[in-house]
Amino acid sequence: MPNTRYQRITVIIALVLLVTSLTGTRAAGVMQDSTTAGTVISNRAEASYEDAEGTGFATVSPTITVTVLTVSALVVTPDETEPSAAVSANERVTRLFRVCNTGNTPDLYTITRAEASAP
Repeated sequence: MPNTRYQRITVIIALVLLVTSLTGTRAAGVMQDSTTAGTVISNRAEASYEDAEGTGFATVSPTITVTVLTVSALVVTPDETEPSAAVSANERVTRLFRVCNTGNTPDLYTITRAEASAP
């Protein structure tokens, strides 16, 4: 039974360290620049434990490696679902839109079509 307890503790510690490492990296990426595609994140947990009798145990987890995949994302603002203004006949319409690449890889975008409905 002590071996089963030892294995459980080892797995729990390794998982806690892995989750802490990955969420720390993710939080840092959100607060600064996003993590670029192809970035490799590695994590290895080390733990030691001493039971009530003073017997010491130590373990090292296998190294876990995660590679960040390419994520393409595009945000266009304003994202309106209702008309923003009434325009009379033959009036010139000018509307400013912002197109932002929010993915983790440089991408070029070309606007191929824009249209305005009849009043």
